[in-house]
Amino acid sequence: MEERFISIEECCNHYSVETEFIEALEEHGLLSFVKTESAVQLSFNQLPHLERCIRLHYDLDINYPGMVAIEHLLAQVHELQAEMRRLRGL
Repeated sequence: MEERFISIEECCNHYSVETEFIEALEEHGLLSFVKTESAVQLSFNQLPHLERCIRLHYDLDINYPGMVAIEHLLAQVHELQAEMRRLRGL
């Protein structure tokens, strides 16, 4: 299946956020963009991650370094859960 993309401008309009917010997420390593000749785009696969960042920042007032720390901890939790499932399957 072909990967689909959405432009940063469309994301900002859809989620009612500033372009600077999404750019700051990329600067802090929380998102990655695909840059083409015509636009800067975000993979549809990253939209759930963007939505989580929006909730963390706007609803819970978490700053960018805090979001980086939360994402790191969530990745560790997912790794531990996968390891537990693997060990239970032995």
